[in-house]
Parts: sequence; C-alpha cells; structure tokens
Amino acid sequence: MLLITLADDVQRRDVVKPGGILAGGLSFDRTGIAITREGDTKRDPSVRTYQLYAGMPGIEGVQAMPFVSMTMQGWSQQTYPQLKQQPPPLEESEKRFDAILHNLHLRHTTPEMPDYERLLGKQTASPE
Repeated sequence: MLLITLADDVQRRDVVKPGGILAGGLSFDRTGIAITREGDTKRDPSVRTYQLYAGMPGIEGVQAMPFVSMTMQGWSQQTYPQLKQQPPPLEESEKRFDAILHNLHLRHTTPEMPDYERLLGKQTASPE
C-alpha cells in the first residue's frame, strides 16, 4: 500500500493501473502512483513525480525466497537539487521498470539449494 500526504499545490494524483506481471516465471503484483504538482514560475515549474511498485508474497514452502519486491521512484530537482535533470516521464520509466522485471530469473547455485532444485528442476550439467 502506498501512503502519501498531498501538499496544497498538488493538482492531480493518478494511480498506476494495478495488475499482474510475470517476472522470471514468478507472478508479481504491480501498481504505483503519480502526482503532478503545478508550479507557476520558471523557478517553481510544474513537476510530475511517481513511484512504481512490484512484489510477490513468496512461495509456500521455500525458505530461500520468502518475498521479493522492487520499487522505482522519480524524484524532482526541487526535492533533490543535486539531480542534473528532471526524471524521465512516467511512461518511459514504466517501460524500464517492466524490462527489469521481465529479466529477473532464478539460477542454479553450487552447491544446489534444495528449495531452488524443486523450483528449477535438476541441474542438467555440473560446472567443473
């Protein structure tokens, strides 16, 4: 659950459509929030910030991976003046976030962890 206190100058708040995503063969829940704060001068421009979240509660009976979560936040230069530029638009960051999730995967370990062996199947070749 994302909790946020809105400032007086927030003009728009959007919830990123909640849904599921398959990441490395695991089922994740995905959601987020985007906020637009209207500014009225060059020194105080309009800013759109966001937070994306994806997570899974874990796999029953697997102690090695009780849960997995990933968060991406877009911070404005007004919040962190050391940033060289404003964050990319939410749509661009969503694509990057999804690409990271799609590239997550489990690997075999040496020695093989029993929990992962059940999830991944027997190792086909032993590295030597």
